[in-house]
Amino acid sequence: MVKKIFTYPNPILRKKSIDVVKFNNELHQLLDDMLETMLKNNGVGLAAIQVGIPKRVIVLDIEHKEGKKNPIFLAKLFFILFLKFTKIVPF
Repeated sequence: MVKKIFTYPNPILRKKSIDVVKFNNELHQLLDDMLETMLKNNGVGLAAIQVGIPKRVIVLDIEHKEGKKNPIFLAKLFFILFLKFTKIVPF
């Protein structure tokens, strides 16, 4: 689901985000939504706080090509790498 992106000077961007301590369905859905939001807005990176969620996670896709996704998801305390959503590599 595409989420609203908050921009400066919205005060939500100053809110302290919390660490992510486990990977669960809720986090997976958030990451999927963030990726969809980022791609819909022609971005290359998006932090959870930018969509109003105070969690320390970001999504990046610096190699994005039309029709092909190669996203990287980063979270405080651990690192998750998805290659076509099939491979998870803990840090």
